[in-house]
Amino acid sequence: MTPPSPPHYPRTPPVIETKDLTRRFGARTAVQSLTFSVPRGKVVGFLGPNGAGKSTTLKMLSAYLPPTEGTATVNGHDVVEQSLEARRSIGYMPETVPLHPEMRVEEYLRFRAEIKGVPGRERRRAEERAMELADVTEVRRRLIGDLSKGFRQRVGLADALVAKPPLLILDEPTEGLDPNQILRFREVIRGLRGEHTVFLSTHILQEVEAVCESVIILHEGRLVAQGDIHSVRADLQGDRRRYALTLVPRAGRTVDIESAVREVCAELAGTGIPVGVVPAGTGNLLARNLQIPLFIRAAIDIALTGQDRAIDMVATDGDGIEPTHFMVMAGMGFDAAIMEGVNEDLKKKVGWLAYVVSGLKGLMFPTMKLEISIDDMPFTKHRARTCVIGNVGSLQGGMVLLPDAAIDDGQLDVVLLYPRRFLSWIPLVLRVATRREHNAGESVARMTGRKVVVRASSDVPRQLDGDTIGAGTELSMECIHGRVLVRVPR
Repeated sequence: MTPPSPPHYPRTPPVIETKDLTRRFGARTAVQSLTFSVPRGKVVGFLGPNGAGKSTTLKMLSAYLPPTEGTATVNGHDVVEQSLEARRSIGYMPETVPLHPEMRVEEYLRFRAEIKGVPGRERRRAEERAMELADVTEVRRRLIGDLSKGFRQRVGLADALVAKPPLLILDEPTEGLDPNQILRFREVIRGLRGEHTVFLSTHILQEVEAVCESVIILHEGRLVAQGDIHSVRADLQGDRRRYALTLVPRAGRTVDIESAVREVCAELAGTGIPVGVVPAGTGNLLARNLQIPLFIRAAIDIALTGQDRAIDMVATDGDGIEPTHFMVMAGMGFDAAIMEGVNEDLKKKVGWLAYVVSGLKGLMFPTMKLEISIDDMPFTKHRARTCVIGNVGSLQGGMVLLPDAAIDDGQLDVVLLYPRRFLSWIPLVLRVATRREHNAGESVARMTGRKVVVRASSDVPRQLDGDTIGAGTELSMECIHGRVLVRVPR
């Protein structure tokens, strides 16, 4: 007798499936022959540095941009031949969520449910479900414009969820959030696992490791790795160890360490390759703010065996300079004049005390007239002798000039100092360091934001990470959150 055939269970088709997906813009190929699939109910990371082709791929998957070659299906629908059906299968959350600030959360979600075709009798239930999954029920009756950035991002996620799509595409969803908001948002994403498929696009490896079950890695438009998190990490671990770097000047040689640290970090930004920091120059400041030992042997050991941490990098532009970046701080006025006036021979002998000597020589640096814009808001006018824009809290000698600054919070901290008289510097610095600025009157001003533009009425000295860049009237800066991986203590 012929044994019965085993039961046949149909294979569940993937939510996303691409084959040789390619997009060209003229002679430039943005995405080259991508072939991958995303299973149902999983949280999958789409990882790559800025410019890798992630956004172009998302536009093709969402039927916004047709591929030059190859195919892509979403929930079984071809994104070209069945574009409307493919779009209905997607809940899309862009990096910058276009919300209506004058609407309350629940009325906005009801409005969006109607636009997305949710039947009238089901809208209330869809709205309640989306608010619960995105954890915004507690602010349902508040105006969106009055919410924090973290809550606004979660309202954007509720919008993506309200029509109950099988696929959620999230494009850099935690960009610009503070660390606590990031942790809360990650918890929300993890809670969607199983009920929705989540395709999370990011340039931050730490983000993928925190919430995703598998990862697809893109570099220069090509697929370089895919699979579950642990196997992909194991495959790449050997290469990453070869590329972990340490920086220290050789004895008897003059090395521009400040510039070297910036260039190395920029070169490895977004690649997933960690930088090992050995204290020297800017590396000293990074080490202090990352709890890396200031002893070279201990620092090298951490560079080889520590864990990876994503930190911010600051894109910078200004008059008379090429677009560049800094890791620690930028400055205009007195602090930059100190850098210019440091005696290098004295610096070799006494270290950071050489900056103190230079500062004493120029304590009454002329008052600057400044205009400052934070996060594209209108410019405000200020007077100051020094303006420091910091990505960290502690500066040379362990001085805490920016107490609230953190190197991974996606924000820049600005401090303006305006002592009126020669002897005002000492008590002013003490008040700043001990955060007793309420006694400083108009001598201290602080601002915080992701984008900062500072304009002076005339040419003033400028510096980046302690490296002078020449006099000018403007610095324009934007914090790029989690752009560089650094080895830190476990």
